[in-house]
Amino acid sequence: MAVAQKDLGATDGGAQRVARSPGVEKDVIFVVDAGNAYADADLVSDLIEVTGVADANGGAVVLDSLTLYDKSDQKAALSLVFASASTSLGTINSAPNISDANAITSELQVVGVAAADWIDCGGIAVATLRNVNLPLRAGAATTSVWVGVISEGTPTYAGAGDLVGKFHFS
Repeated sequence: MAVAQKDLGATDGGAQRVARSPGVEKDVIFVVDAGNAYADADLVSDLIEVTGVADANGGAVVLDSLTLYDKSDQKAALSLVFASASTSLGTINSAPNISDANAITSELQVVGVAAADWIDCGGIAVATLRNVNLPLRAGAATTSVWVGVISEGTPTYAGAGDLVGKFHFS
């Protein structure tokens, strides 16, 4: 009896798996409350959609690395909150108040950026986290994930677009 060898990635009764595309890089301009000081643990920016990061609707994706640019040179510790659904974390410049059910359903995950991660480059601060290796899932009917920011310090951003993120997904 002959035994057929399956193609790498093939499954019983299914087509061969399509190879994942090489990584994708996405820029996000966070909408912050300009000119107003944040308290520790305030919502800096509500969830923003990052489109086209997964290969398929509801697909898995991995956040490999990220770079943040702080045009106001605040260098504050921040928590980046990732979600698989469009929901609200709460009111900007107030404590987050997402419901328990929405937090779980949206599969919230957090990546911390410490104050020590920032490098002062004159009038701007830059923080890069490599090897983040955070598995995320896109929304059920989309290839998007969402990201928001919570303060872990007391920054004051001069302009509404003074916090910018560059995210690399695979």
